Amino acid sequence: MMVERSGKDVAIIKIDARDLPAVPLAPNSAGVLLGEQIFIIGYPGVVLYHDFLSKKSQLEASVTFGGVSAFKIDINGRRVLETDAAITWGNSGGPAFNLEGQVIGVATFISTTAEGDQAIQGFNFLIPVETVHEFAQKIGLVPTADSPFMRRWDEAVDRFFKREYREAIRAVDEADRLAPGFPDLRLLRSEAQLRMGQARGVSPSRWLIGVGLGGVLAMSLVIVGVRTRVKRRFERVWGHVRRVTPEDVRRKLETGTPLTVVDARRGGSFDGSPVHIAGAVRYDADTPSLPTFRLKVQPEGEVVAYCD
Repeated sequence: MMVERSGKDVAIIKIDARDLPAVPLAPNSAGVLLGEQIFIIGYPGVVLYHDFLSKKSQLEASVTFGGVSAFKIDINGRRVLETDAAITWGNSGGPAFNLEGQVIGVATFISTTAEGDQAIQGFNFLIPVETVHEFAQKIGLVPTADSPFMRRWDEAVDRFFKREYREAIRAVDEADRLAPGFPDLRLLRSEAQLRMGQARGVSPSRWLIGVGLGGVLAMSLVIVGVRTRVKRRFERVWGHVRRVTPEDVRRKLETGTPLTVVDARRGGSFDGSPVHIAGAVRYDADTPSLPTFRLKVQPEGEVVAYCD
């Protein structure tokens, strides 16, 4: 079967899944102004395959900012938007947004040296959003960003900026159940929990957000390997033990490092605390029961023990 080539650098792919994140499309790019600020989201290869970056954060998209610097015509006589927002190999297909959060174009081609082996930043190009609408119309598709997931996500963002942090976390959790694992869900939950803790008057230097696990870690934090001990009350099997700051643990959680949290505060401290660590394994240091204490830790995982 012959496939028609449009030369417009756009394709519509059917994905057999529901409740995925979606973005709203602007009706067209006619209202885009010269010099208007835009931002582009994508996965540039220079970042995706960077030697000094862990693969754990590969799902974190890069966001670049710039302005619309010109309206051009490509060699096929089609309108494209020129921008000085950074784009490079791997960014192709990334959406370009206006400040209202609408997609006004799609990253397509960049400028390079005469040899074609080096990118010249500041002169990059976007396919206008009406080309996307054109392709969708041909197959009877009406693009929409409305879905159960997006309604929960929009509610979470709205609640966050209204400083309704508990409600924002609830909406994030509901979105996470519909489509789990997206980095932005972890980030928004983390920020909401951070602000909620600050609102309670908890010193930022003495608590931590547990992304994915939720809750607050305070006082003494010890991060260890699979073999560990807590205040000599655990079985004495020595492993690699070191103290870390709350920010260290937070960073691990936000990048997806598998952590198992053990809340080993003494009974009085635990019962009297206004915050508990959601998802943590409870171990009461006042009433130890080693024969029944078991942890499930992934092979590459670590254990965080939270003690008095």
